[in-house]
Amino acid sequence: MNLFSLLPRSYRGRCPSLRGRRGRGFSLLAAILCLTACESEQKQTITAPTRPSTSATAKERPAQKTTARSSRTSKPLTSDETKKPTPTNAKPTSPGSTTKKPTTDPKQATAKPGVKPQAPGPKPSLSLPPATYAEIAKAYNARAARLQRIWGRAVVSVEFTDDEGNNRWEQGEGHFQVIQPSKMALSAGKLSEVMLWIGCDTERYWFIDAKEQHRAWIGKHAAATREKIESLGMPAAPRDLLALAGITPLPKPTNDKRRDPQVRWSNDKKTLIFDADRAGSRWRYFINPKTYEPSRIEVIDSGTDEAILSATLEKYESLGIKGDNFPPRIATRFRCLHHSSGSTLGLTIADMTDGGTGRLRAENFDFDALKDLLGIRDVVDLDAPAKRPAAAAIGDTDR
Repeated sequence: MNLFSLLPRSYRGRCPSLRGRRGRGFSLLAAILCLTACESEQKQTITAPTRPSTSATAKERPAQKTTARSSRTSKPLTSDETKKPTPTNAKPTSPGSTTKKPTTDPKQATAKPGVKPQAPGPKPSLSLPPATYAEIAKAYNARAARLQRIWGRAVVSVEFTDDEGNNRWEQGEGHFQVIQPSKMALSAGKLSEVMLWIGCDTERYWFIDAKEQHRAWIGKHAAATREKIESLGMPAAPRDLLALAGITPLPKPTNDKRRDPQVRWSNDKKTLIFDADRAGSRWRYFINPKTYEPSRIEVIDSGTDEAILSATLEKYESLGIKGDNFPPRIATRFRCLHHSSGSTLGLTIADMTDGGTGRLRAENFDFDALKDLLGIRDVVDLDAPAKRPAAAAIGDTDR
């Protein structure tokens, strides 16, 4: 029997005792040793495809070496054992080749022993709003309820078209004063001289020009119209300015969610939007989903679904209230625009407090007191009926 033919070809040139021999001229012991080494190396390749665990102790490592060493000195194989087929998934290694490490999932590699890795949960869906109108109104109105008294220094800018069709822009420094629910005073001037005063109380609103014409215009809230407000060059009525500034409450929600305003996401999924009815008009609110503070408020034309009025609110800061460690916040940058006429009113407010005990004086919200204080000589009643031209005398008609 030619024992040389029993050796795989990859081992025929690896044993020093077999080099250069092709027939029966080599010892039987050398052939048995080479076959034993061949079989042992194949077993190591099949049964140990991965690296030993790094958690093995120092006592286990010498045991592994002893096992590998004892495999080389095991008893010789019989001819029947050498004819066992090699497993199909085991490839003989050639000299100089290395065994590839099996690929593993990086998440499984970092998992703790005995703990089954969990699949990541689904991402939160932005298709549905995170809050209902009732939840938004609750937080919104709670903040508005704490804004009962406001006093702050203001930089006021007004842009409008006068009676002669000229575009005018005025800017001055003054004060922004509020006593809820409907008292407001906004003054602007230069060098401590008042040029403009806009205000209202529970029943009336007024616009005072204390610089050029020394004239005042006054009307009732119940009779206010868009035409009357535009004639003053104002983008909105004084009482509406409070709502556009985001400091008055939202309409109370009902017990039926289907009847409440429907909250939806903006196109960029960053703002919550809903429409609410206020005093017979349709108002659209753009709400910060984290703070429930308004960033934009619009008055909508129901026929065209376009904005008639819009106000942007930016840079929220806390209102200074003595003894309150968590005071409510108010927008310190406010800009109101009337879209058709282009009239704008801009406010930048600073040093905001609740007015303390002496800053919000009663005469600041009293039209008669202001008229005397600012030296107003002429008062125009906006609600008075228009004067009709006098009828022609008899006999004055052309013959």
